[in-house]
Amino acid sequence: MRGKTMANRHSFQLRELAEDDLSLVLDWRNRDFIRSHMFTDRLISWEEHTAWFTRLKIEQSEDKFLIFEVEGTPLGLISFTGMDKRHNRCNWGFYIGEPSAPRGSGGIMCYLGLELMFEQYNLRKICGEVLGFNEKSIKIHHKLGFTQEGTLKRHLNRNGGFEDIIVFAHFKDEWDCVKEDVKQLIFLS
Repeated sequence: MRGKTMANRHSFQLRELAEDDLSLVLDWRNRDFIRSHMFTDRLISWEEHTAWFTRLKIEQSEDKFLIFEVEGTPLGLISFTGMDKRHNRCNWGFYIGEPSAPRGSGGIMCYLGLELMFEQYNLRKICGEVLGFNEKSIKIHHKLGFTQEGTLKRHLNRNGGFEDIIVFAHFKDEWDCVKEDVKQLIFLS
């Protein structure tokens, strides 16, 4: 993925989460290197996982859960939740679940997700929250052009202590100004 030329964009895609993906996504979600960076870091049971998916379908949720694939191989999940039509905004989250994923996969997944939500769904604002110790996620937010809106100090009770939450936002008008530069950063290296 890293080289002197742009990665082949057609090798990457986002597609809707399907019932057939549930086992793989649960496996990813319960891996230590994913759980350790989640707000809820306990193991998720199969029953909880399938109940969550069933609720999405029954409630006809507008939330988007998308599988990121490289040449047809699923590598990660990106979500857009809390869709708010009145204020034209949502929250997002993401992770690469495969430890063998090519370097740069997370940035490409996130770029494609922002492109989709800003350009096809015409959202005005995408919000993100990151645990204060998650340096990798903080770095990718900055690389993608997010603005750090603040820090919620000692906000989340986790593992016997309280963690800071870093609050990020990206706006469509800002995306329109930086997307080509971000594209170069993400797809070239």
